[in-house]
Amino acid sequence: MAFWTIDLTTRDGAENAAKTGGTVCFVATGLTVLGAILFSTIALQPGTTPVEAAVGGVVEAIIFLIAGFRLRGYKGAFWGSAAVLVLFAELLFKIVTLSFGGIIMNIILMIAIANGVRGAFALRSGKGFYEDEAEVFS
Repeated sequence: MAFWTIDLTTRDGAENAAKTGGTVCFVATGLTVLGAILFSTIALQPGTTPVEAAVGGVVEAIIFLIAGFRLRGYKGAFWGSAAVLVLFAELLFKIVTLSFGGIIMNIILMIAIANGVRGAFALRSGKGFYEDEAEVFS
């Protein structure tokens, strides 16, 4: 099964989607920290300190880290949504700067995290899981 298709009709499918979204959030955290380190050491404007340059990356990394832990615990619907919004903003900037590798990477990360959010919302509602309904009548 491809990573962009998930099965939300079963509890196991929703849990798997949420776990995958959490793992991808951790990958995004690592990429963001790496980007913040590189940006704060290489692309400094005159008069800017490395700490000032890395603040945005640190805030993003914290959002991704919290979303990753929450999604791995099957409860990160809102933090995961915040992570998707951050990735969408990054995607817009990468489209403007024509960073083709970054565009592809962000799209893949956004799809996986959005599926994790969908899984977390499905687990939150707790309705419509066919195997749970079938157990009642067996």
